Amino acid sequence: MIGKSQVGEPQWAVAQCLDLGDIIGVDGQLGRTKTGELTIFVAALHFLSKSLETPPEKHKGLTDPELRQRCAIWI
Repeated sequence: MIGKSQVGEPQWAVAQCLDLGDIIGVDGQLGRTKTGELTIFVAALHFLSKSLETPPEKHKGLTDPELRQRCAIWI
């Protein structure tokens, strides 16, 4: 869980630029939400790597066997 008040203005701007598949690192405390869901309460956000390819569609998946082998990290 990340909020503008927890990480500050510069890191919040970075969070707004993230895309699906980007790799980030976070510092924070592990805890539970009001509904009991396990989550990390983020205190600092670190941008590690930009994703060059978008992840495959959720419902169709990867139909090309060769691409499936190259993208085994997404399966």
